[in-house]
Amino acid sequence: MAKTELSSFEKLYSLFSGISVALFIHIFVTLFILAKFVGKFNLYKFIFNIRKALVVALTTASSTATLPVSTEVLKTQVGVKSKTAGFMLPLGATLNMDGSALYQSLVIIFLANFAGIDLNFYQQFLVFFFVMTSSAGTAGIPAGGVMMVGAVMGMIGIPMEYIGVYLLIDRFWDYPITMVNVLGDLVGAKIVDRYIK
Repeated sequence: MAKTELSSFEKLYSLFSGISVALFIHIFVTLFILAKFVGKFNLYKFIFNIRKALVVALTTASSTATLPVSTEVLKTQVGVKSKTAGFMLPLGATLNMDGSALYQSLVIIFLANFAGIDLNFYQQFLVFFFVMTSSAGTAGIPAGGVMMVGAVMGMIGIPMEYIGVYLLIDRFWDYPITMVNVLGDLVGAKIVDRYIK
């Protein structure tokens, strides 16, 4: 980055804007609707109560490292049952990578355009499908999605040299994306706890 002119990074502006808008919609529309109408709780108050887990996720970029704090805040700050938290959070840290799936799909489509590959609607749908299904097995550690992104890039014909661009982007986005993943896990656990007798 130090040897590259700033003008070279101007193309990343549209990607960063797109990711920001997509995450905003996911948190304040999708998760808000799930919390309000399915879970019957206030998302903003919930976020305030679980802020400790979100800060740990933001600073470690690891949903697995955040598990103990997430479990603690769910039980003590939100009142979720121990059995629900103990089952849902490890499951969510492994399978529920909603932020990662959204982010990685957008990055792969951006890299395809950057490489001059014009993806039709069907190919874009396949990218989203494969990223969503493979994100379920992505490790909950920093840069855990590199192998999966490389596999999808190879599948649609993006040259592997572009993985370097992904690594550059991922260093910036890995932290907030992990926080979104953890927020999704915690919202899911709260919703499930409401229906468990």
